[in-house]
Amino acid sequence: VEPIARGYGLDCSIYLAHLLREGARAPKDPTRARALLRRCAEKALPAAFLPYAEMLEEGEGGPVDAVEAGHWRERAQRLAGR
Repeated sequence: VEPIARGYGLDCSIYLAHLLREGARAPKDPTRARALLRRCAEKALPAAFLPYAEMLEEGEGGPVDAVEAGHWRERAQRLAGR
């Protein structure tokens, strides 16, 4: 599934990350979900900022990283005009 998502671009990768995070229509895999969201966030896809920050804050799919989570949460809030 992941190679197909890559072929359709970042928007599809965001969708796949949400499926993997929730375990909907694909086996739950928070580690892969976090990696996909990180890649999308680093490519400046705004839809990835907040979910990636949440995963970092909660230690979902990897260790807690409050500093990095704060960075992505701040970017999401700037985009929202807060």
